[in-house]
Amino acid sequence: MTTPDAERTTSTPLKTVEEVQKALGALSDTALTREHYEEYLKQAHSETNDRGAAIIISTNLENVLQAALENRLQVGPKRPDLFRFSGPLGTFDNKIKMGEALKIFGSQTKKSLMMIKDIRNAFAHAKIPIGFTNPAVLAACRYLMIPQLLPPVSRPSDWKPETQEQLDAIQGKLRFSRVCDDIAHNLLILTLSKPSKIPVDSIDTEEGNVFVKHRDVWVVQKPLP
Repeated sequence: MTTPDAERTTSTPLKTVEEVQKALGALSDTALTREHYEEYLKQAHSETNDRGAAIIISTNLENVLQAALENRLQVGPKRPDLFRFSGPLGTFDNKIKMGEALKIFGSQTKKSLMMIKDIRNAFAHAKIPIGFTNPAVLAACRYLMIPQLLPPVSRPSDWKPETQEQLDAIQGKLRFSRVCDDIAHNLLILTLSKPSKIPVDSIDTEEGNVFVKHRDVWVVQKPLP
């Protein structure tokens, strides 16, 4: 299968600095697809260096969070203005805050996302060599909650649910990777479930349909915990 690289660019050579800068910006502005997500996941888990793995795995999660926000906000062509780095939703921190405000997820998921963000920042900006065995990083990973996966989930036929003791034993890099991947999976499931509009004629209220006809009614997926 051909690598799903929508940005594997163009047959026209980039001749000017402006064209190169525009092409680089387009790499960040391109919308996420399921094929991109799966390929990014393969790349993330093939990285053996702790610093590189932490940054790539958590950035994959941020990309899926952005896709969930785009789905909920139905932003359309305004997406690049909102999500480029200088935009209002350009940072991981702001994406997390908006996700909670839109009730895409609740406090449990937010706490894990904020800790993942802090761990990623430590790996990205630390001026000394660090890895997942660093005491501060290990301690931070203990605060990450492993979520329950939303269906559909592909599992082997002999799969059995993990006990709490088994979940607690997952620490360090494995826990960080597991939580990032599982939250990304759940957000992707939400993203695939687009908001749907309910015909107002099908709704009855105590005030009657006069009240309802002045409003749009939408159904969205139940938030993550």
